[in-house]
Amino acid sequence: GSLKIDRFPLGTAITVAKAFAPAAPDTAGTLDADIGFKVDGVEKLDVTGRVGTKDFVMKGGARGADTMNLDKISLDFDVGLKERTLTINKCLFTSPIAGAKGTGSLVLPRKTAGDATPAKKEYPDGSLAFNARVDLLSIGRQLPNTIDKVKKGMKITGGAVVIDCKLNSVPTVLKTE
Repeated sequence: GSLKIDRFPLGTAITVAKAFAPAAPDTAGTLDADIGFKVDGVEKLDVTGRVGTKDFVMKGGARGADTMNLDKISLDFDVGLKERTLTINKCLFTSPIAGAKGTGSLVLPRKTAGDATPAKKEYPDGSLAFNARVDLLSIGRQLPNTIDKVKKGMKITGGAVVIDCKLNSVPTVLKTE
């Protein structure tokens, strides 16, 4: 099957959201999605696609006078599940202020239904790799008033947050690097 969304106006969604969260920020821009999925029985699933926004603008709410402008945000992915093996072939997030990517494969633990005795702790078997980068200067330029609310007089003049993580797991031990 597939799901396709072309130029859905995000302002429409925020109008509905404000009925539940009146302090939600005003939002503009469009949402696009192109997702394909294939299901083969109960133990095989493949999902691929892209979800993204264009001309995303958020103002008001907790940001006060600040306006966040992000020209393009996208999430590209290719994920599969076959029997008990979850495989992330691609997971790539991009935006003007941050980016992240991840890959890996895990064999999920077996579930024993109806067993009255507590099962021993079992983790997935495999590894995942993840890295991300957040551009603090870009955030500082777009949210100066919000940052000043965090600490009076604070300004961001540069820097980045970089995360590199590898998660290795065997059924009885979970380890991160």
